[in-house]
Amino acid sequence: MKALKVIATTIVSVALLGSTVLAAAPSPTNTGNVKIKSAKTASGKDITANLVITPLSEMGSTPYAEVKAYLQSASDDFKAANDLVKDLKGTDGNTLEAKLKSLSGMDDVSTLKASEIVDVSYVENGKVTALPEETTIEFECSGANIVLHQVKAGAWTAEGSLTTKVSTLSPFAFLSAKASKSDEGNKEGDKKSPQTGEYVTKAVLAGAVILAAAGVVCVVRAKKSSAN
Repeated sequence: MKALKVIATTIVSVALLGSTVLAAAPSPTNTGNVKIKSAKTASGKDITANLVITPLSEMGSTPYAEVKAYLQSASDDFKAANDLVKDLKGTDGNTLEAKLKSLSGMDDVSTLKASEIVDVSYVENGKVTALPEETTIEFECSGANIVLHQVKAGAWTAEGSLTTKVSTLSPFAFLSAKASKSDEGNKEGDKKSPQTGEYVTKAVLAGAVILAAAGVVCVVRAKKSSAN
């Protein structure tokens, strides 16, 4: 009986350790998580409630024909670029790839992908209409730190902040990026921050092995005691 109690205690302890450590690991980024924290016009008017966000995945269900057309345009641009953000067309002769390198700190931006593509439209009295004036929009998008704005069909600009100033509304794409030097530094063994849960899993396994070993020792001692 003592041996069974020890084994049961060990199993419960391992389970509690695993749940406690794993709970500390950040949850994965959810899709469709673009929100507008605030939107104010140049004159100070708050128009946050008038802005409607429509993800590309919901293009078919939007009641606004204009929004569907905007999203279709964004989709066509990404398809033309084979989903390579760096190959989207820039504006006024600027090279988008160079801007992305500058904003991300990456030497190779071919791996950058849009985690979210949405349309943002100003809706008043049930109709999509033009912005009343230049507006500063502060977005919220977990994991993203670069915003692409489609200023016109086929032309995109990049902002290194989730706060952007616009005079017209159309599709936006959100990217996440880390500097390549930082990525290299994170490859050094256990110095890596446990953001992906890799080392969290190792910690749980290590704890399980230690507790299991302790349980075995206790069982052996209990058997010897009974034999004596």
